[in-house]
Amino acid sequence: MVLFPLYGSDPSFVFCTVTSGNPREHAMELANLPTMELIQNDGSPSGRKLFVLWNPPLNPNTVLKTTSSRDTKVSLDKNMGHTRSR
Repeated sequence: MVLFPLYGSDPSFVFCTVTSGNPREHAMELANLPTMELIQNDGSPSGRKLFVLWNPPLNPNTVLKTTSSRDTKVSLDKNMGHTRSR
């Protein structure tokens, strides 16, 4: 960067990132620049976004119906799936 003015050059730098928490400071450090302009808006094209949240109704066959703590333990043991741990 020190040689640019000696040769009459004034380069422009473009840095792009999608994951950095502090992109301006990081780019300033990489290019050894005292100031830098951060352009933070996203101009890329994207389609319409649709978010759907659905809370399905309870199925009476899957809801535990118990009357005592002993029944609860038996009911939970019958319905518990077993799998190998990682």
